[in-house]
Amino acid sequence: MINRKPTAPSRYAGLMLNLLESWGIPRERVLACAGMDPAEFLRKQGNLRITLEETERIYVAAAELSGRGDLGFEFGQMLTPTSHGLLGYGLIGCPDINAVWSLAIRQQFHLTAAFSISYRRSDKLGRTEFSPVGPMSQDRVAFYQEVLAVATHTTLKLLLGERMLPCDIRLSMPEPKHLDRYLALQPTRFHFNADAPPGVVVCMDAAFLALPLPMPSRDIVASVEQQLNKQTPGAEPEESWISVVSKIMNQAEVWPVSLKGVAAQLGVSERTIDRRLKQEGVLFSELHDGLWLDRACALLSNGRVTVAEVAERLGYCDTANFSRAFRRRTQKSPSEYRSEHL
Repeated sequence: MINRKPTAPSRYAGLMLNLLESWGIPRERVLACAGMDPAEFLRKQGNLRITLEETERIYVAAAELSGRGDLGFEFGQMLTPTSHGLLGYGLIGCPDINAVWSLAIRQQFHLTAAFSISYRRSDKLGRTEFSPVGPMSQDRVAFYQEVLAVATHTTLKLLLGERMLPCDIRLSMPEPKHLDRYLALQPTRFHFNADAPPGVVVCMDAAFLALPLPMPSRDIVASVEQQLNKQTPGAEPEESWISVVSKIMNQAEVWPVSLKGVAAQLGVSERTIDRRLKQEGVLFSELHDGLWLDRACALLSNGRVTVAEVAERLGYCDTANFSRAFRRRTQKSPSEYRSEHL
């Protein structure tokens, strides 16, 4: 039995790459910094989800390469209703804000994997809480909080326009250096408290929750939910063995990766992996060589890593041996490849 890792919607990682490209940072550079192959990422985008770990690596790389302390704020501002894919059209079709929150709760699998969402409604008040689902560094918690808080304001503002009423959004973090940017997000009131439990709390009164949306459609909401429910974990198709084995090798810290090591991680025999891969039209050695080349090219595209360091990461004690192996596959030396891709 293959244990699945937590997954997250791939669209958000794609949007982060778009944001950095708008700042002049190529997506290939971000993916290389995150240790991911652009072609593999593109394929996974087509499957709608990537692992939460991969999402995190992209966000960390984005923060490192951009050097911006307001990355979470910027990212949250670009998340409009349609940024949420099919779910966004369901949000637009809701009759009022209370229904928006209710739909978001039912379909939170398609919104976020790093935080859980809860919503409680009383006669006078609605309270939504975003809480981390697992251990997370303070920097990552702060990043996600800014994304969730600002995206909530942005989505509500676009749904309601000038009819939007004041509400309160509380973040469990110190006031950021870019506090003035929050103060400009009227009429929302943002509160910062580093001593509060980790997460974001959104509070709005009954009048806010009752605000009608301009394009309500029960049929659209029902159709959207029907399609989204088909994409829930229970309906998720089995991953191919090529995909599973590739993930393990891509996540390996030490290369080369042995068939024995992969089998041990999966809890199956080496013969089982060989047989399954052959059924899908590839040999383990062929898959390994292809991923080796992908990793070598990605590392060489990262100007901060020397050729000697690339060789070491790929299991070569002698840089010359790595150079010969790379040239044999590409007809170029590592230095020639690097000069063409930096």
